[in-house]
Amino acid sequence: MDKTAKFLVKRRYFIFLAVLIFTVFSGIMMSKVNIITDMTEFLPDDSLMRTGLHIMEEEFPETSIENTISVMFTGLPDEKKESLKLELGNMKYVETVNYEAEDTHYNKENYTLYVLNIPYDYASKEMNSVESAVIDSYTDQYDMIYSVDDVNGSGLPLWILGIALVLLMVILFIMSNSWVEPFLFLTTIGIAVIINMGTNAFLSGVSEKTYSVSAVLQLVLSMDYSIILMNRYRQELKLNDNRQEAMKNAIVGAFSSITSSSITTIVGLLTLLFMSFKIGADMGIVLAKGVMISMICIFTVLPALILTFDKLIQKTSKKELHIKMDKIGYFSFKYRYVILCIFAVFFVSMMLSKGSTNIVYTMSTENKIYDIFPQDNKIIMLYNNSDETATDKLITEINKNDSVESVVSYATTIGKQYTASEMINVIEKMGSDMEMDSIMLDLIYYEKYKKGEIGNISLDEFIGFIENDIMTNEMFSSQFDENSIAQIKMFSLFSSIEELTKIRSSAELGQIFNMDSTIIDSMFAMSGISTMSIQQFLQVITTNPTMVASMASDNAESAQQMQLLQMIITGVMEEKMYSATELSQILGSTSEAMNESSMELLYTLYFSSHNSDNTWTMSIAELFDYTVNNMAVNDKYVSFFDKDTVEMLNDAKVDIDLAIKMLKGDQHSLLIITTTLPVESDETNSFLKELTIRCDEDFDSEYYFIGNSPLQYEISLTFGDEMNKITIFTAVAIFIVVLITFKSLVIPLILVLTIQAAVYATVVIIGLQGFSINYIALLIVQSILMGATIDYGILYTSYYREKRKSMETKEALIGAYNGSIHTILTSGLIMVVVTGILGYAFEDPTIGQICYTISMGASCALILILFVLPGILAVFDKLICKDHY
Repeated sequence: MDKTAKFLVKRRYFIFLAVLIFTVFSGIMMSKVNIITDMTEFLPDDSLMRTGLHIMEEEFPETSIENTISVMFTGLPDEKKESLKLELGNMKYVETVNYEAEDTHYNKENYTLYVLNIPYDYASKEMNSVESAVIDSYTDQYDMIYSVDDVNGSGLPLWILGIALVLLMVILFIMSNSWVEPFLFLTTIGIAVIINMGTNAFLSGVSEKTYSVSAVLQLVLSMDYSIILMNRYRQELKLNDNRQEAMKNAIVGAFSSITSSSITTIVGLLTLLFMSFKIGADMGIVLAKGVMISMICIFTVLPALILTFDKLIQKTSKKELHIKMDKIGYFSFKYRYVILCIFAVFFVSMMLSKGSTNIVYTMSTENKIYDIFPQDNKIIMLYNNSDETATDKLITEINKNDSVESVVSYATTIGKQYTASEMINVIEKMGSDMEMDSIMLDLIYYEKYKKGEIGNISLDEFIGFIENDIMTNEMFSSQFDENSIAQIKMFSLFSSIEELTKIRSSAELGQIFNMDSTIIDSMFAMSGISTMSIQQFLQVITTNPTMVASMASDNAESAQQMQLLQMIITGVMEEKMYSATELSQILGSTSEAMNESSMELLYTLYFSSHNSDNTWTMSIAELFDYTVNNMAVNDKYVSFFDKDTVEMLNDAKVDIDLAIKMLKGDQHSLLIITTTLPVESDETNSFLKELTIRCDEDFDSEYYFIGNSPLQYEISLTFGDEMNKITIFTAVAIFIVVLITFKSLVIPLILVLTIQAAVYATVVIIGLQGFSINYIALLIVQSILMGATIDYGILYTSYYREKRKSMETKEALIGAYNGSIHTILTSGLIMVVVTGILGYAFEDPTIGQICYTISMGASCALILILFVLPGILAVFDKLICKDHY
């Protein structure tokens, strides 16, 4: 170590320059760091939600849960509400705006809510652009507030970092021996922070939470290394006037303290790698790397700075804050057995009471908008297509829950089955321009299920259908010209038995047949009657060769028509049923619209209207698919589908196919449940638990839940075991490090139990304050307290054992107090005060609580180390200092 220390001092400027160059490089690399805002990226490899997300990415690349900005107006005039929706929707990067004029989800009392859907990440420039546009456009015009609905919170504002630095400098100014020292310390650790943040670029990614808090935690965790080296250098100066030699000796002398201190911290942080939830490994690696870099900078950068500014340090020296600890040392010795008993009771009570503090897995800031309009909570279920039928029962049960607003799936939307009568309303709600009345829908359903099957019908039924259904329908009546319409009206009279047998006068018959009534009167006179029915009249004419010949000579067409009418009447009177071919042969001569192909179409329309089964169903997707691929290309129906209609159908089908792809993939489908449940609550967890039980019973294949609530629910199921694992690993790892340091079983046991008691006490105190503790904060505090604050115990114990070589137990306790108090308080106050203030300053509630919990834990650890540990050491003095007996 002497050679290394000599090299560090002799080549200090070269080393310092090399470090500065690497610092500049790291500063440049900071912009290259991949900051991950999606916490699902840190799910365990065997996580069901992680598996579900991978499947969703593969099968539903177009489907995503859009990020949102909620904008609430107070006192907005009714006439402005719809136009404001359009304005917000026209903003750049805004895809859609959720707002319904009659919906209480968007209108309540004097408040109006708009939800802007933006397909970009919360930290993106696009999201920031929308946020700025909302502020610039409406802040001055209306009483408006908005919220970026990011459950992960925001990053580290610069002003928070400024507060941390100011607090840090205040503490250092108070505790240091020179006004210059704090600047040297801060420069050294600042360089280490930049290098740490820059080298994060070599990692695959760093969570936003880690990136936000790592700089501050690196400062508070490693600042004491600077203090240790500075104090050691000052001690060596008293023994050696040669400053370079003094620094070399200081490095050698402080090396053990600094490395053992940093190793315990690093080991504690690295235990987070054993977390299955990878946010632990993310934080553990970044912070452990930061502490390691800080330690390296203490030995490479700080010696060069101290030697360079040594004269300035001496000139700006000030009186060191001296804290007399004699009375506390005396108290600890006198009441050592009482202290041990109290600690034992305290440890057990804290261990048993910690379970009363509620552990939470998501945290959010207070939001006035959510107080008035509760935020929708979406839960996505991914299931195998083979279980499609099982979703019907599940959806029915889900909809019984009052907290469920809607359930969207392929089976409830695009894939939902409708009868023809139901489909009319569905298409109207879709806003389609396609003409889809009941006759057309009956035709499509009939063609799909019966393949256009037709039979025989009577003329009366046929003509009645033409008049009552076809002629009253704009789409179908356009198939007939004026002549055809006139012929149909005429046939209407001759297709009714009642009309055919009704007795009429000569004037009435003349009007019907367009004949002179005097001629008809002559016929009546010849027959000896004064009235006839249409049937009788035609029979007389067609059976009288003289009259037929007379009509043929006058108008061959009239004669043929009379014979046709007689044929028709005969068929009507005999109630004859005609095929489409037969009827086209009878009526085809009267109109081109009555040819065989047209007649088959009319027959199909008739049978689709009269013989359809009201249990036949189709989905919207099936309807448009069948219409485009079968009906529109069928020669029989092609006249109904002009170019514009076909284009509209194809556009609608494209939209429907896209909608299908967002809900149904090759092997899996999505079910989206929108609830008013909180992201995390007992009610939410009960809902998810019940949902899981139902799915286990009804689904044959694997299913997956995706969303913020399923995320916290999945973590909560395993966190108890996770916490126990981290606690054990941390305690064992630190125990081994301390064991190696002191070569004693008793000392690591005492120190580990002391710090673990501080962890338990921290959890209990937070619960007594009425707060819940975030699971990440709890894990971080466990590893940081065990790894960092145990250093204070190691420092005090080291002084105690050293003093015991020449002092009695009581004097050794006092001497250890006086020797270690300056370093313990300086480092401890930095950790307590800086993280405590930042705990209230962070906008991200999770990061805020991490800082607050570290502050609370460090306070508990300091109290136990300063007021409990000395007494316990005194009780077990013979075991701790057995070499001195």
